[in-house]
Amino acid sequence: LRGGWVIATPGTDRDPAWSADGAEIVFASDFSGIFNIYALNLETLALRQITNTVGGAFSPSVGADGAVVFTAYTAAGFEIRRLQDEGTPVAAEEAWFSQDLPLDWGGTPVAALPSAPQAYGIDFLKTGILPRIFIDEGYFKAGAYLSAGDVLNRQSVFAGGAIAPTNTDRDLFAIYEFKGFRPTFFLQLFNQRRHSARGDSSEARTIIVNAVNYSLSQFSAGVRGRLGRYGELTASATYDRYDASVESDCLVCKGDGQVGFERTAQRPFGYTYLNGFGLGLTYRLELIARRRDRDISPVGRQLYARYDRMFNYFIDGFNEQASFIDENYLKLFYNQFTVDWREHMSMPGNSRLGLRLYGGWIDSEAVNDTSRVGDFFDYRLGGLNFMKGYTFYSIEGRKALMGTATLRFPLLPNMDKRVAQLYFDKVYGAVYGSMGKAWDRSIGEWNERYGRDGPLRDVGGQLRFDLISYYSIPTRVQVDVAYGIDEVPDRGRWKSYFTVLFGYL
Repeated sequence: LRGGWVIATPGTDRDPAWSADGAEIVFASDFSGIFNIYALNLETLALRQITNTVGGAFSPSVGADGAVVFTAYTAAGFEIRRLQDEGTPVAAEEAWFSQDLPLDWGGTPVAALPSAPQAYGIDFLKTGILPRIFIDEGYFKAGAYLSAGDVLNRQSVFAGGAIAPTNTDRDLFAIYEFKGFRPTFFLQLFNQRRHSARGDSSEARTIIVNAVNYSLSQFSAGVRGRLGRYGELTASATYDRYDASVESDCLVCKGDGQVGFERTAQRPFGYTYLNGFGLGLTYRLELIARRRDRDISPVGRQLYARYDRMFNYFIDGFNEQASFIDENYLKLFYNQFTVDWREHMSMPGNSRLGLRLYGGWIDSEAVNDTSRVGDFFDYRLGGLNFMKGYTFYSIEGRKALMGTATLRFPLLPNMDKRVAQLYFDKVYGAVYGSMGKAWDRSIGEWNERYGRDGPLRDVGGQLRFDLISYYSIPTRVQVDVAYGIDEVPDRGRWKSYFTVLFGYL
């Protein structure tokens, strides 16, 4: 046997298949920028293009009659198509192939060629890098996403980072998964740095705080596996560390008998204000019907239930007798329970009625200490994921309960429109209303901020756009406008949200 490269284009060549008469190799390649099906004649080295799809064509198979069956990617997803066509010749200067052809098989049938099995090693595919630029709290940030995995998807790494050049704010994360055995093992690492400019002074007015820098880190490890046909159980251990450093100036008396003070820069000092350890157990149930609109308008049941045993050491001042920065910590050990239950029911006209019940409870009275702990560990029911008619920090407490009803309906269920690199598939609308309350002691306690003891209420409307970017990337666009019925008027009762993600919130 004498062999070599059959074809090697600058792109990715894959999915080879023999033609019915064995004279050609049919394969998929993206050397033109998009995956399409090609055929290479082994005798003449002539290359011809069989398909010309916009979304991509993969995995060809040739029948006895010469027809090619392949997988095509369209705005509606993957489809299996059949094509009987002579194809279009590709000019020699546009075709790349090795000059080692033709192969000399020496009369030995391919099926009879000797082969020896080899143990699978760790063969990683090429690393993918996706640039990332965005504006975060008014600052420009630049970074990238990185992804890599082995051929059989037993191991994968997904990481990313971004930094703001003007104030050195950063966002870093890395997620590793190993699926070589059951259950799946994972490691996760997150870090954020935030620079907060200040201009306030101490009570004695001898120190002026210019800025505070925060560094928030989290490391977690655990295992995840199936529980039943539709459930998933995760056990994890987590460590949190939150650090801060203070940049300040000091006012000191002028020397040489001069009257007044002068401002002198001090060396920054740092401290750790949280060391947290947690053991968690999470159950997820995804009982969603397999439908074309399952992402944008699901039917079925979703359940999220989590238990955490927390061991937190929260800063409680400093040891003033020490000659160096020595933090005092308050021990906050407690149990935490969280449940998020969603039902999605079919209604006439392909509409859906969604019901959601969310609740949480921290069983420690110590986290209620407003002078020492404040609202640091509280549940929060405002913002995008909960009651959209209120801001994130406006509804908070050690206990929380919320109910939401949503009516979702199709507006443009079959768009199939393409604009540049975006495919518009579906548009759905929705109206919703919520009631919820977060509290510390009794559910009937008075809420000073809103001047009521009952639950808060909001209503809103939503548009969802189902798109595909660059032929294969799910792109979910969501627009919300919500009205906080019980919101304090001077804070603005109308709230609006716009998100572009891989999934809907």
